[in-house]
Amino acid sequence: MQPLNVLSRIPSRFSLRVTLIAPFLVIIFIAVTLTGFLSLRHGEQAVNQLASQLRAEITARIADRLQSFIAEPQWLNQNHAYALQLNEIGLEDSTLLERHFWQYIQAFPAVYSSYYGHEENGQFHGANQYPNLPLQITRATPEDNRTMYKFKADEDGFESEELSTRPHYDPRERPWYQVAKARKKPTWSEIYADFSTKALMITAAHPIYRGDELQGVLGVDVTLSNISDFLRQLKAGKSGKTFVMERGGLLVASSSDSPPYDADNNPILATALNDTMIQAAAEFLMIHTKAFQHVDHSTQFEFTHDQETYYLQITPWETDSGLDWLIAVVLPKAEFMEQIHANMINTLILMLIFLSVAVMVGVLSSRWVTKPLRDLNAAADRIAKGEWDQHLPTARTDEIGDLARTFNTMGEQLRAHFATLEQRVAERTRELATAYKRLKSSQTQLVQSEKMASLGQMVAGVAHEINTPLGYVKNNVSMTQRLLKQAENLLQQYRELVELLLSGETDENTLQAKIAEVLELANEFFEEDTFAETDQLLKDTLYGIEQISELVVNLRNFSRLDQARIADVNMNENLDSVLTIAHNMLKHRVEVIKEYGELPPVSCSPSQLNQVFLNLITNASQAVTPGNGKVIIKTSADNDHVYVSIQDNGCGIPKEILNKIFDPFFTTKPVGEGTGLGLSISHQIVHQHGGKIKVASQQGKGTRFTVSLPRQRPKIPATSTAANPA
Repeated sequence: MQPLNVLSRIPSRFSLRVTLIAPFLVIIFIAVTLTGFLSLRHGEQAVNQLASQLRAEITARIADRLQSFIAEPQWLNQNHAYALQLNEIGLEDSTLLERHFWQYIQAFPAVYSSYYGHEENGQFHGANQYPNLPLQITRATPEDNRTMYKFKADEDGFESEELSTRPHYDPRERPWYQVAKARKKPTWSEIYADFSTKALMITAAHPIYRGDELQGVLGVDVTLSNISDFLRQLKAGKSGKTFVMERGGLLVASSSDSPPYDADNNPILATALNDTMIQAAAEFLMIHTKAFQHVDHSTQFEFTHDQETYYLQITPWETDSGLDWLIAVVLPKAEFMEQIHANMINTLILMLIFLSVAVMVGVLSSRWVTKPLRDLNAAADRIAKGEWDQHLPTARTDEIGDLARTFNTMGEQLRAHFATLEQRVAERTRELATAYKRLKSSQTQLVQSEKMASLGQMVAGVAHEINTPLGYVKNNVSMTQRLLKQAENLLQQYRELVELLLSGETDENTLQAKIAEVLELANEFFEEDTFAETDQLLKDTLYGIEQISELVVNLRNFSRLDQARIADVNMNENLDSVLTIAHNMLKHRVEVIKEYGELPPVSCSPSQLNQVFLNLITNASQAVTPGNGKVIIKTSADNDHVYVSIQDNGCGIPKEILNKIFDPFFTTKPVGEGTGLGLSISHQIVHQHGGKIKVASQQGKGTRFTVSLPRQRPKIPATSTAANPA
């Protein structure tokens, strides 16, 4: 059950057909891949083991060949030494000595020269055999002024014909003589180029002692080309290479066809041989064996050169006679991997065949399983589109048939349930419509109450602002009426005096009394500077009327009864209208600081924005301590927007409620002092104008609201709750 539980938690990201086919393909792919991988690994291990055995076998054969190579000249020297010590041959009979060398050299084709150099007087006698040349007798004596003579030997080993001469030849000065004298035992010389053939040679030197006194040195020259010929005949795979070198890196012999010497016939280093494989192997060994000095046992390596991998074995080969050589075998890894790669190709072909068969079987099986399910899915889609009359065949007796029968039953139940559901939906729709109307009415009432609250504050301020100049005008009118009454009385006395004068019937005393009365009234009237006072009263009255007129204009601008009208207005003028309306509310609470910038006209609904600014200014004035509060109103603009900032130095807004202040019905005021719709409506109005309203607040330092408005208002619906502030 545990595997099934795991599978059940896998998300259904793939189709059922893929789900059915994929596991079989994955299992087969894993099995074949794992088999191929293990086969490759085992094959590589077998190849490595085979290559190791082959390298060891080739190295052993080379070592055997080197052993036999040095054995012949050493045996020959030993035989000559016995003959000298037994006085079978000697310098007393130089002809016998030369014939002795001539006789033995013929039995050893690999030997080029056999000779003896005397310590006392530097005599030199020997025999040579070079390829494609007759046998030679060599001699150099003090009597002949140390000139080396080479004679052709006849069939009996006697001198017959002089071939060449070499002046000033003293064997005691030759390296092979000196090394034997220094080591005092049979040894080998360094590799050198022969005088005559220029071939690379090496000399087996054998010192002859009588007691502790050196008598002379025997020498046998052998050419190293014999070793190279053997290495070429020794097959190291199809294209492997073998070579032998001294501990210092000087090449002794190799299986390469490239010559082991330079243009001057001097021996070369293995790293300088004109053979890519041997050169690369020697360079690798020089780096990884500290210039060949750390090779004290047979070691196998694997290295890469020019993107080719090679097997390499290096084996030290030493003798008691002083030879310290290294045997190297290099085999290309590709030769051993050919069959492995062929097997891998066969494995890939088999894997593709198995996968193809598995895909075919999986597709057929999945089609048999998934076709009824696809039919069921199609029927379910049609039912989802309202086509209820769907029926699946139920002839199958397996789980698919059970599923089809269950689906048919479910379809019938859905038809019945849907019919009942439609009836219930219709009833619920009617109930929701009624509830929506009620909610709409409640919302309108709440919004209207918020607007009326703002309007009440506005009307209270306007009433106070109008009452002050209105009372002043009434007082001036009363005083003007009193002055006019005095003037009217004076005029009436003048009229009566004129009538008396015109009638001529009045006695002089009465006339004098009337004139005195009129003069007294006139003096009183003019002494009080009645005309100047009246002029000032009229001016003051006119000023009061102008104040009332300006207030009415601002009130009209603020209310903008034609609210649907969009106009290009200056926000600074709108703000001044709002401040005029709110002056009575602000003058005893806060100091208003205006920092207006140059603003372009903004396309907007002025009355709606007046409502926003009045709400923000009112909130700012209520947030400060009366008498110490400040409200700073800043305006600015850029290429596309106009910005209005209203900042107070009040108590600030707590962080935990800062993100709620624009929510409808959210308020921190006591019950009955606010509806919580002011900022919500303001936010909606600004949003409808395509602008943004942002708030920044710090407790104890104040709050700043910033309104940004585009210069061109976007089109908005004609009817909106916030667009109709009563």
